[in-house]
Amino acid sequence: MWPKFTNAVIDSAHFLSSYKTIESFYSFIEKFYNDPYTKNLLPIHIALNIRGFSIALSADFLKEIGYVNYGKPDVHLKDILIAANIINEKDKFKFRTDYYCLDIIDKIASEVGITSYAVDKTLWLIGSGNFYKNNINKGNNKKHFINFIKGIN
Repeated sequence: MWPKFTNAVIDSAHFLSSYKTIESFYSFIEKFYNDPYTKNLLPIHIALNIRGFSIALSADFLKEIGYVNYGKPDVHLKDILIAANIINEKDKFKFRTDYYCLDIIDKIASEVGITSYAVDKTLWLIGSGNFYKNNINKGNNKKHFINFIKGIN
């Protein structure tokens, strides 16, 4: 694990050092973020430049620094989207599936009028059952929710 961690730290430092100021870094992000055709390419770009960063981790990083129109294409979201026949189960762990998941999260958010992060968090809470801000852990409700989506009582 230590070599993977150190590679990620070194790559992150190298990636960030290519920007002279924090403003130039944010300007770079904004170019992607404000264009619906390139927005979801930014997590891919980051993942390709920083060893150890997946698309999901890159999108989560962007979300955590304030770009709330990124969701994290994690296992809970993928399982739910597979159950809803939106993502093909055979593609569950493929690179392109993360991109499709980001796109689907965006489409749901746009349709409902909320942020992509809100879609991500809602599905994650359902999938994990971990309502941590209220010290409630209901256990994983993903199977129950998937059965509901499929119309199974």
